[in-house]
Amino acid sequence: MLVKVLKAVVIDLLARASRGKYTSFDVVGAGPRIVAGVAESLGIEVDLVSYEKALRSIDFMEYDLVMASAMSSDLGSLQRILRRAFIRNRDAIKLVGGPISAEFYELMLKLPEVDLVVVGEAEVTLSKILSKGLNSLIQREFHELRNIDGIAYRVGNRIAFTGFPEYTSEEVLNSIKPFTRVNEAYDNVWIYRFYVEVVRGCSNFSRPMVSLDSNRACLRCYNCRSSDLLKRLECPAGIMPGCGFCSVVVVHGPPRSRVQDSIVNEVKELIRHGARRIVLSAPDFLDYGRNWLVKPRPLTNPCMPKANLEALEKLLEEVSNISEVSSGEVRIFVENVKACLINEEVAKLLGTYLKGTPVNIGLETCVDRFNDEVLGKPITLREVIRGVKLLRKHSIRPYVYLMYDLPYVNREIYLKTISTIPKLFKAGVEKVTLYKFTPLPLTLFEFLKPSIEECAELIRELKAFVNKFNAIAKKTYLGKFINVLTLVVEGRAYGYPVDHGPVVFINNSNKLRSGCIATVRITDVRSRHVVGELIEVKKCYE
Repeated sequence: MLVKVLKAVVIDLLARASRGKYTSFDVVGAGPRIVAGVAESLGIEVDLVSYEKALRSIDFMEYDLVMASAMSSDLGSLQRILRRAFIRNRDAIKLVGGPISAEFYELMLKLPEVDLVVVGEAEVTLSKILSKGLNSLIQREFHELRNIDGIAYRVGNRIAFTGFPEYTSEEVLNSIKPFTRVNEAYDNVWIYRFYVEVVRGCSNFSRPMVSLDSNRACLRCYNCRSSDLLKRLECPAGIMPGCGFCSVVVVHGPPRSRVQDSIVNEVKELIRHGARRIVLSAPDFLDYGRNWLVKPRPLTNPCMPKANLEALEKLLEEVSNISEVSSGEVRIFVENVKACLINEEVAKLLGTYLKGTPVNIGLETCVDRFNDEVLGKPITLREVIRGVKLLRKHSIRPYVYLMYDLPYVNREIYLKTISTIPKLFKAGVEKVTLYKFTPLPLTLFEFLKPSIEECAELIRELKAFVNKFNAIAKKTYLGKFINVLTLVVEGRAYGYPVDHGPVVFINNSNKLRSGCIATVRITDVRSRHVVGELIEVKKCYE
């Protein structure tokens, strides 16, 4: 008897709360592609589609499984797509994963269309569901999956959770081939920055030294500041590791690096299917290969040992030798680095292979003691300024993150941060990204809602100061000629800088179409974008 091959659709909803805003529309995370790759490896026929494509052209009657990946901010888009899927095909099993899975209880209460939530890292859990548990899944006997960690499902009127899964091993990470046929999944494939995961997890196992309540109060044992990597795992007070506002360590654990060949092959496949901008993605790119230096111990110290220069150079060299990269047709970026790992050798290495690339450094506030003891982030202002200068010296474009509305913050913190901003720009910061603290599930600060009334005036001053200096820095674009990848929507032309930077709204573009590399001259600077005039069209892909 012939066995039916199941068909699944994986819908990428990540960051779709901002759909329609073409200034922040060009990021494709690695998660949905990994999920699609897991399903394909188990013999399931898979389509990966963007949220927009799913709304426009997907026939949900074709699918046995509907899998959606979303963040907390994407709840509205998730609700819209799942209701459409439910109305058109009630028999399809609806699974949800991604960062929003941390809120599985509230999610399942709000969205009755959800059958199953895959909580945390998906690789092992999803593999078990789609292999050993497949019959139970299809027949909606979800209770039969109770022995699989990492899932939430309904049992009558209550929601059952099987517990958090173990962190995905390095071996499993390297064995999975992510979905790479991105030209089938995304419209205007050339504009996107496709993220390729090179490191999973974070090395910062320091903890906020705070007293949340009677059950979680720092005992000042300093285990999490120990030079012993194993001791840093232990906290007698039960305080979660990592920065208090971030869930990466709790959800993903210590760093595991993918082997070079698996990364390079994925990059080559993405290029073959139309990708033109690729980000080597990690919570900290400089963690790549550091875990290999301390094996078999876990990497739990964010600053020691220093960066694995040999592993970083081998990876960057192999990626740079891909013909489309070496010719300049495809651009490679990295995203985040920790300041304490930047030294002359690291900056020189990044400058050799990634000249002109923006790199983000997390600072959060300009007060060292607050960052270390309250936030659990042992990075100093001095390290950040030194790192910025070194990166700028080697033609890397440093961006810095700052936060406001953080718990425990006071006027002194804001005043110090405001007064330090000119020093950051003087050191060579190209942009300060100021973002608002939002309590996230599975973080130490999840239930903290800081009062901002007493600092409201200073917050407004901080925002104005950041906007002022960002505007001054952005004015360096005026009169410059830059190459952009074009997207034309409803008669409006947008340019995404080949070397990354603010989106360009292109004037005098009547004859311009999507899918081209064009040269524009910047004529005006706005708060979220710049304006340019079309000089010439250099090449078109379609």
